[in-house]
Amino acid sequence: MVQFAVDSMLGPYGKMISNWYIANQMMVNTVVIAIGLFRLFKRRNQSSAAEANEPTRTS
Repeated sequence: MVQFAVDSMLGPYGKMISNWYIANQMMVNTVVIAIGLFRLFKRRNQSSAAEANEPTRTS
């Protein structure tokens, strides 16, 4: 039902993309998850590196 609605809204090119995604969804989802994890770890490493480079305050 949802696929029919998406296909009818996107037209013939959307249907081609939808069919390609369904045929290759394991590969596509793996790439999306890998990019998300890479960006998450990169952000964590940048924030911990920034904390390490901050000068300590002494009162």
